[in-house]
Amino acid sequence: MNEENFTPNEQPILEPKKNNIVLIVIIVAIVAITAGVIGFLLAKKTQAPATAPAVTQPVTQTPLAQPADENADWKTYTNTKYGFEFKYPADLITKEDLSGTVFGVSFSDKNGMKNDQIALNQYKASELPSINSLIQQIKKDGLALSEPSEYLVSGIKGLQIIENAPVPQYKVFIEKDSFTYIFSIANESPRLSEFNKILSTFKFTNTVTDETADWKTYVNDSYGLSFKYPKTYTMDPVSNLKAGTIRTLKLFDTARPGNPTIEFVVPDGRGPFGPADILYDTEIEKGKIVIKNRKVIPYLGEGDTHTKDDKTYIEFEIGHLYGPSGNMYDSKYSATSGNGILVWFSYVKSEDYEQELKDIISSITITKPEIYGKK
Repeated sequence: MNEENFTPNEQPILEPKKNNIVLIVIIVAIVAITAGVIGFLLAKKTQAPATAPAVTQPVTQTPLAQPADENADWKTYTNTKYGFEFKYPADLITKEDLSGTVFGVSFSDKNGMKNDQIALNQYKASELPSINSLIQQIKKDGLALSEPSEYLVSGIKGLQIIENAPVPQYKVFIEKDSFTYIFSIANESPRLSEFNKILSTFKFTNTVTDETADWKTYVNDSYGLSFKYPKTYTMDPVSNLKAGTIRTLKLFDTARPGNPTIEFVVPDGRGPFGPADILYDTEIEKGKIVIKNRKVIPYLGEGDTHTKDDKTYIEFEIGHLYGPSGNMYDSKYSATSGNGILVWFSYVKSEDYEQELKDIISSITITKPEIYGKK
């Protein structure tokens, strides 16, 4: 028998399987991933917590307390004819007057406040020097108690000065368009601060009303004369300004209180005439009647016309009735023939139609100035 070579207890070498290797790889990967997740969670836990974004709350603003309006109870003065307005203390009494060549208004308390009166006078700029010239004249006459300085009224630059007088006056001058405005008050007045507050409220409204728009117009070709008058007036049918006739033109208004009456007279020796309470000095300039002055004439005698019927009589002339140097008041009782026309305006004293008269005067037009001694 053939004997084979055999080594006792010798085992054959076995090769490992591929599936075992894959399994090992997967287990290692799982362990690695698990360790990474645990490490991440631990790291996150140790970090400071994130700050939550701040929520912006709306800021509530407390409204600022508004200063009390010290002028809240003041009244408002409005002039639609010349287009301006301003406020003034409620305890003051207003009085419109004609101390200015166009318009005037004053304010006083119930006791009159003679030395503390607040006044506004409006003039045609053409009838006054410029405000600079007015100030220089005050200084030239030695009446300036202060140096002039700028003062703003309604956005317009004017001038202020203290003028010496029996009662020294604090004055403010401004110019606008064709008018000059002068505001005044006694310099030592306790209402001086109110005066400045009044001026701080003054404003031009640009709202001007033509109160004569619906008036009638009278035209006289013989005298080259025309003027406007309120439509409520009635013309006296027998009156006529024409040579060889009565030469009187009379208009009257019986419908309104005060019964205003206008009478144009060519005297021609027909005087004397009744006395007047108020006298206007007028001149003809470029075919228009211009008021130069207004005089109040005190009458003391009993039996004067104006005391009999309780009327106010206003008088002015058109043209040189008594000659260039004549004084109408002193000479009217010995009136002689002349080319001028004398005008009387009357009304019961309980009413005041003087502003209406001024509107009539300002409407007068002269187309034949040579008749009245003008070239």
